[in-house]
Amino acid sequence: SIHLNQVFDLTAYYRVLTKIGFNLSAYLFGAEVVRHSTFDRARHYAHSGVGAVKQWPPAIAAKQAKTYPPLAHHHLMIVTASGPSDGQPGRIVVLMRFYNGPMEALIIAEGADGIPACPEPILVVDDYENNKIERLSLAEFCEFAVNNPSSTVTS
Repeated sequence: SIHLNQVFDLTAYYRVLTKIGFNLSAYLFGAEVVRHSTFDRARHYAHSGVGAVKQWPPAIAAKQAKTYPPLAHHHLMIVTASGPSDGQPGRIVVLMRFYNGPMEALIIAEGADGIPACPEPILVVDDYENNKIERLSLAEFCEFAVNNPSSTVTS
């Protein structure tokens, strides 16, 4: 038998996820958007490890995970952006699932302004074996999941 002991650094893990979410936001919404002060918390945390990034509670992330099926051989990132309403700040939330692991949900930006209008979630599917990344609408993702041989979803 083999004994393996490995230390897992949660701070580094969440800093990497924050950087991925920040960079994905820059890619989807533009560099000018992520320069806004609503992104300061995520930017500082990813860069220096100072502070923290807010997370959705694991139970909420797990509930969202049930909405989007795991796809073997693919990473899934879901980006939602909502402006302020009913006294709540606007937010950009990035949900990420890697290697069929748990769904993580980070609040990458939060504030009264600087959040782009994005009424529908943006789904990004990363086929890491073929080095292919696709941006999909919700309808396109549903079709992708049904037609993907590694999916457990059926039509």
